[in-house]
Amino acid sequence: KVFGGTRDGAIEIWDLETDRCERRLTGHQGQIQSIAVSLDGSRAASTSTDAAMRVWDLQTFTCLHVLRGRGVFGEPTLSFDGRRAVCMGRSNETDSLAIWDLDSGKCLSDQNTLYYQITIPTSGERAYGFGPPFVSAWDLTTGQKAGGFAIPEGNVPSLAIVQDGTKAISISWAPGRSADPQYVLRVWELKT
Repeated sequence: KVFGGTRDGAIEIWDLETDRCERRLTGHQGQIQSIAVSLDGSRAASTSTDAAMRVWDLQTFTCLHVLRGRGVFGEPTLSFDGRRAVCMGRSNETDSLAIWDLDSGKCLSDQNTLYYQITIPTSGERAYGFGPPFVSAWDLTTGQKAGGFAIPEGNVPSLAIVQDGTKAISISWAPGRSADPQYVLRVWELKT
């Protein structure tokens, strides 16, 4: 299946084998900006120019919640089971990161901060945010910050979290004495 957003605020679910639109989910009042689907296929979250994030049950194809934050939502990241979402937002030039409980529709945490990449490993215990040179962790049960670290080189073009959430891999570059930058690959232990 492929999920696509339309300018009129609908989400279309396409079957690639038949090349047909099987479902059309409606409710947003503006153009769809992003759609995320949980890895277990139970839920989806969509954001739109209407400044809402909608949470969808993919078994019944109904909207479970219409969530509103402090501005326009960015791209949501869902936990494996679709029970939590982490999403960046923007309002009046202020960036925020919010952690949502998608069962209740409640915001667990809302912070003024900017991260360029959000990852939730399949363990579903923590979310990781990457905003060079910092990596921060949040407990997905409470929404509270659960540690983090700085990458010494500062210029980090790439960060990956292993799916079980035990390690992070960063590739950064540091200006060397030669004209070519020196690349540094680091493996970080995330759990002890």
